[in-house]
Amino acid sequence: MRFTLEASDPEVVIAIYFKDVNVPPNASINQQKIKTTIMRAQTVVTKKKRASRTPSRKQGIERYSRIIEAAESLICEAGSLDGLTLDLIAKRAEVPRVSLYYFFDSIEALVDALYQKGSDDMLAEFPDPPPEFGWRELLLLYKDSARQFYLNNPAAMIISLLPTSVEAKNTVVRDFGQSLHALFVERDLMPNSREAMRACEILNGLIDAVWSKSLIEEGTITPTYDKEAERVVLSYLASVLEA
Repeated sequence: MRFTLEASDPEVVIAIYFKDVNVPPNASINQQKIKTTIMRAQTVVTKKKRASRTPSRKQGIERYSRIIEAAESLICEAGSLDGLTLDLIAKRAEVPRVSLYYFFDSIEALVDALYQKGSDDMLAEFPDPPPEFGWRELLLLYKDSARQFYLNNPAAMIISLLPTSVEAKNTVVRDFGQSLHALFVERDLMPNSREAMRACEILNGLIDAVWSKSLIEEGTITPTYDKEAERVVLSYLASVLEA
């Protein structure tokens, strides 16, 4: 028996093996991503990863909002992302599991959506700095604005400061570091170079490291730890700009 992989279906590739598999010339299949051990009478299904869907209809928007609110409340109650599952979120939001899976195909996709929402909201709330601000004043304004946002949005604070993977942590450091670099470049306080951008990413990582320790030990970003973060980043950036 021969089974043909259909090129017309980009979402699901199903390979049923009996003797061989016929792949048409027009099929777009990444062999590196399809890791299968084909055995006799075995069915292998490989789904193309989908991050998340944004609702457009009123009912979908309402359910999506309930899902987001439920996830944020569970994160705040636990104080971390540990144990967070789509099933728990669906139960708290009182939505069918199929509705939740329609929007998010994995817990990672949902957490990523929460992170993106938090980062967008934080940057939107960043105040316009006075034109006379130098790099020290601009850095402290950025830091203080971020801390205040986290204190007002504990779920966003936990997601950003206590991520579950190295990759997620690097995303936070990179995204906010690049945003800070853009502020400095806009005011001619820093060159528009890869080296300067990397310095801002490292700077943001230093702030997050101190704040993360505070969140783990104190449950929030305390004034004492925030002062330590300020001391660290001012010293670091001064050494970079004066080098």
